[in-house]
Amino acid sequence: MQVSPRLKVALASPVFSAVVGGIVFAAAGRLDLPFVWAILFLLAAFFLALAVFADRGLLQERLAPGAGNRDRVTRLAGMALLAAHWVMAGLDAGRLHWTPVVWPIQLAGCVGYAVALAIVYWATKANPFYSSVVRIQTDRGQYAVAAGPYRFVRHPG
Repeated sequence: MQVSPRLKVALASPVFSAVVGGIVFAAAGRLDLPFVWAILFLLAAFFLALAVFADRGLLQERLAPGAGNRDRVTRLAGMALLAAHWVMAGLDAGRLHWTPVVWPIQLAGCVGYAVALAIVYWATKANPFYSSVVRIQTDRGQYAVAAGPYRFVRHPG
């Protein structure tokens, strides 16, 4: 039985958020970090919105990109750096307190993160070729997108 891309993304949303939260909270050594919970909620909501509203072909491409991936090395390095970032953020917030940040600044950060996710969502709605890898999608009839945030910047993601 083939599982639809929408269902895969919908199921992956809470799992990915839980993995990120697990890394941050384990590094922090505590769970009482409300702004981390807020960021995890925003992340899960973003992926759930993609699962419900994104183009089916886009979801399929993001889950299983076609041939021609041109960024294997940078993608792996980026993933490693992102995981290290989550560990460092958890250590900072929960155990080491290197950079204590007052709650109004944390709130502004959450709002900024929500705005950034909204722009990325807008980009995925405007661009049916918004792949998870760098590749020319000749198999999907890729063309240059000039709508949505692409009117203002070439790579809004």
